[in-house]
Amino acid sequence: MNRENTFSILIRLPEEESFYLKEITGRIAQKRGLLTTKNEFHLTLEQTISCSDKLFRVDLNDWLEQQPPIEFRLDQVDQFKNRQGGVIYLTTQDKKCKRRIVDLYQDIDEITQTNDSFERRIFVPHVTLFQHVPFRMINQLKNDFSSTIKPLTFEIDEILVRKKIEGRGWVDYEKIPFGNALSWVN
Repeated sequence: MNRENTFSILIRLPEEESFYLKEITGRIAQKRGLLTTKNEFHLTLEQTISCSDKLFRVDLNDWLEQQPPIEFRLDQVDQFKNRQGGVIYLTTQDKKCKRRIVDLYQDIDEITQTNDSFERRIFVPHVTLFQHVPFRMINQLKNDFSSTIKPLTFEIDEILVRKKIEGRGWVDYEKIPFGNALSWVN
């Protein structure tokens, strides 16, 4: 019997880049009188997936074993609005870079059968810098980040799978490297 669990798939930024972004967001938050709660920076590939553990141990791992690492560049600040306010994020201008991550997203989406063809959403690879920005401050914060952040280039060579555990929330479940066998977090 395969019991379904809830998972999330992401790409965690390397420590150096994450530390840099935390420092920048902290400085800008302080300058603008905002609170920041960002402790880590990552690219989300799938927010929630309900499936059996087998999917990650076999299907996804088998596919990732055949994938080469991806060099990724974050070099453009952008924003969007939702009901809670604005979101300021970092993305790439490099079309080839963007295509590789979008392809990765679509392949994972297909393997996990997360969305049917009618529900497939437009995926923009990005790292969220600030959420719930008051509407009146969105352009100001976007400009602050645009004038401060230097381009970041790093290699993506693994994905991180998080599992939702009742009473504990999201926990790191396993790292799945590209071109390798499973590497367990726990």
